[in-house]
Amino acid sequence: MKLIITKEEIIKGLQKAASLTSQKTGTTFLKAVWLKWGDNRLKIMATDSKMEFIGNYEAQTSGNCLIGINGRSFYELVKKLPPGEITLKYSVEETEEERKEILLLEQGPKKYKILTYDSSWFRDFVPFPENNFIKWHGDEFKELINRLYYFTSDELDSITRYMTLRRHYENNTVAAFAILTQSFALKTFKHDELYEILDEEGYLIDKTFLSELKKWLNSNEIYISIQNDRFFIKDLENNENISFPLVKRKTIDYSEYLEPFNKETISRLIVNRNELKEALERIYIFASDMDEIVKFIFNNNELILYCESHDKGEASESLIVDYDGDIDEVIFMVKSLRDIIDHFHSENIEFQFVDKEKPCKIVGLDDLDKGYLIITVTIKVKEEYYYEDEIEENYNGEYDEY
Repeated sequence: MKLIITKEEIIKGLQKAASLTSQKTGTTFLKAVWLKWGDNRLKIMATDSKMEFIGNYEAQTSGNCLIGINGRSFYELVKKLPPGEITLKYSVEETEEERKEILLLEQGPKKYKILTYDSSWFRDFVPFPENNFIKWHGDEFKELINRLYYFTSDELDSITRYMTLRRHYENNTVAAFAILTQSFALKTFKHDELYEILDEEGYLIDKTFLSELKKWLNSNEIYISIQNDRFFIKDLENNENISFPLVKRKTIDYSEYLEPFNKETISRLIVNRNELKEALERIYIFASDMDEIVKFIFNNNELILYCESHDKGEASESLIVDYDGDIDEVIFMVKSLRDIIDHFHSENIEFQFVDKEKPCKIVGLDDLDKGYLIITVTIKVKEEYYYEDEIEENYNGEYDEY
């Protein structure tokens, strides 16, 4: 039983498969990358028990074979080989004491003997559905994840570690959002087919899977499907697909986050995003572990940024802005605000304030940020060196519950 394939054809698939395998814990099935060949096709499979990867590649084959190997060491070996054809051969070595299944890898004069796992450990993988799938673009999905990933929690048992996909209140519009204790991020966009396979309750994607998708997705066209509370993605160009379980749960009514900003009496600040970002980076130098706050002081169309630290000194910068409102100042956590505005692409961004001590909304004013918004808290200073996050009462329950 033999297979011939080029390194270039399989190296990326091997890397993706190997990244899912466990090296220290778990069963043999979870440690292995599985190679299955026959009918001039090679299938590479791996799983971490939840996310599954399947890659299909053209190859020259003789006979049928299923074999499990240490995926990471095999990937490292293939990665270090020069470009060109690789030959894999299945072999059995028997002695009086034991019987070993061996994978032989050959490339010209280079020969390697690789120990394998017993194929009895293999369990079938879930195939990509044959129907009820839709078309999307990988770069659009990746951009969506990049917009919301920052707002998911690392806490394993927290409901805030998910990105939610659901139908928006407008027809044929999809809503994706994530919630942390201090921030809420929402992206809405038109996609007729995706809208049809979602519902008002929504599907939750775990942060672990989001992290893998950020590495896996590219500009290729993809097919996706949601069936049996499992999310499937197929990359036609690379003949690869992955799948993972979803959490199905009735999600929050996020319109409650947006409703306070529908009033005519809100204060509005429009500022150049890059100018504000660069100023905050300089201001942050003066923030200490105890005083990571920056004060926004409004003086007509002048915005004064002020930071005072008990151990580093103080900093003040002035920006020309467009301000319309009756709030004289607000206070933010400087690092989180700097990170938040970095998620926008617009030349100018708009802050909307209901009150100096209640959450504010941030939006980008260019089409690049269409449908994207972030709601984040402001800070109320209690004493000279003590402050706390201040969240409006009708926000607090929602944040804590989610």
